[in-house]
Amino acid sequence: MQMTMLSQLIGEGLAGTEPVYASETFADRLQLMVGGRSIEIVQPAPAHTPGDAFVWLPEERVVFAGDIVFTERLLGVLDFSSSAGWLEAFDAMAARAPLHVVPGHGDPTTLERARADTYDYLVNLRDRMRAHIDTGGDIIGSVEVDQAAFSHLEQFDTLAGRNAQAVFQQMEWE
Repeated sequence: MQMTMLSQLIGEGLAGTEPVYASETFADRLQLMVGGRSIEIVQPAPAHTPGDAFVWLPEERVVFAGDIVFTERLLGVLDFSSSAGWLEAFDAMAARAPLHVVPGHGDPTTLERARADTYDYLVNLRDRMRAHIDTGGDIIGSVEVDQAAFSHLEQFDTLAGRNAQAVFQQMEWE
């Protein structure tokens, strides 16, 4: 995002800020020591976006999951999201058995809550979409795939149909 766009959003809070480009990049994992603390940054698989990553603090058993985890609100499957990769990314994060998960959307939580609101939703949607496709269903009918078990999540009415169509498009050729 350009500085002008940011200044329109943030206003005076941006005063004195200069953009800086990343001086270090990594392929899938980066291990750092900062102030004597071990920090691991992992980009396990494309998820909500192609470059989703999580930050793992092993000593504290805390994961900053970014958009790999949504809680309290329905996640959004975008045109460039990968519902299959998202499950892989979640599994890689969950394999560390964090005590605390800081999601990209929602309050800090437990792994169990993160799994219920993110992983279980994606598994449910993909399973139901596979059945829809296997019985000859099309993209128009994909919005009727039953996602009601997750209707308690905020933004459900806004995103469920869109998610169904996006996942249909991803799975149609899997």
